[in-house]
Amino acid sequence: MDNQKYPSKVLISIYFSRSSAGMISTFATGELTWALSGALSSLFMVADVIATQEVNKIMNDVRDYNKLLLENAKRQGLSKLRLFLDTTRTEGLIGFDVIGNISLKTHCKIMNGKIKTIKDFRKSLKEDKDDSGVSYSYLIQQIENKETERDTIIIDSVYMQ
Repeated sequence: MDNQKYPSKVLISIYFSRSSAGMISTFATGELTWALSGALSSLFMVADVIATQEVNKIMNDVRDYNKLLLENAKRQGLSKLRLFLDTTRTEGLIGFDVIGNISLKTHCKIMNGKIKTIKDFRKSLKEDKDDSGVSYSYLIQQIENKETERDTIIIDSVYMQ
């Protein structure tokens, strides 16, 4: 091109201002970068909100599916439950664990409300030895409470061994 006819990039942009080529050349010179960046950032914000909503739906579906699998494993017995928990470590199952070899004495204390804290439970596990030949396993769920910094432990299932 002849430089005298089009002396600068800005003139090229003005000359092509009614076409997409004009937008591209203006953008390339940095003249409209500030205007487009505002529009693009709004577009990216909307896309982020939509993507977050969709990802949350998918994550909820995965958690629900894992909980369904957990329920199926619980119904199949202690050995299947242990196998399931050992081979499936996903976010939806974090906090679930099996505690085994709980004596009949400790189990009765828990069921009668005499043991209310994990500290008392651990103490009872060490102290209470039972010769009855009966022991229990619990599927527990430990839930963190970040506000109180205390964990809640829920006995989800009880298995007699």
